[in-house]
Amino acid sequence: MENTLYAFGDSFSEPIDVLTELSPNNDRTKYARNYLNSDSFPIWAELLANNLNYNYENYSAIAGVDLDILQKGNSNYHILYNLNEKCHEFKKNDIVIVGFTTITRFPIPLENTGVVTKLVSMEHDNFDKKENDLYDLLAYNRSRFSFYKEELLQLLKPIEILSDSIGFHLYYWSWVDDVLNYKFEEKLLDRRWIVPQRLNKEDIDYRFIQHLELYGKPKIIDETNGDIDDHHLGKVGNEIQYKIFLEYIKKDLGI
Repeated sequence: MENTLYAFGDSFSEPIDVLTELSPNNDRTKYARNYLNSDSFPIWAELLANNLNYNYENYSAIAGVDLDILQKGNSNYHILYNLNEKCHEFKKNDIVIVGFTTITRFPIPLENTGVVTKLVSMEHDNFDKKENDLYDLLAYNRSRFSFYKEELLQLLKPIEILSDSIGFHLYYWSWVDDVLNYKFEEKLLDRRWIVPQRLNKEDIDYRFIQHLELYGKPKIIDETNGDIDDHHLGKVGNEIQYKIFLEYIKKDLGI
């Protein structure tokens, strides 16, 4: 294996074996143990790498690079930080897949206690009510204004130029409809955006997870009939996503 498939993203791209090691009591590990008789299961990116006979490296969420002051996180900023840290390693014909999270997430530095990734209505002991209300307003406004979606697209331009220059294959996806639907018509013309390529132009109000549900029960909560209240993809969902992405990437690469 000479080339590598790199995955970057939030918890929907997170490797379960690393998650189990660093957070052994999480619901996805509980699902693996109770329903799969294992501590782990392969996510879609690992299945892709194995099928394509690529090396596999994943820097998503808890498996991301620990960046000292910036630390780890589940925001698009941390996803971009990890891309910046690893981009010097990308070689011609490598595959780099970036999964974006919700725009409402953003990192907040805390004095002497690290960094927290803020979501709407996510309480944090280090914030008083006034601070929580302020951060909720900021998160809410991030979802309202196109500024933050446009910012994300703008920040991707250097990695796109690097991809064209070096010759590695760069792909984007997201489970978040706000990210997918912003400038949807332009994404239909951009081969890097995997998910929109599978749609018709009239499918503007699109939700990726709903699409996966056409092929089975992708979410852990559904696969376990509500026993485990986790909306991440389980074994079934990751296999569905893998097959969809494999079909698209093979066609795009002409293999």
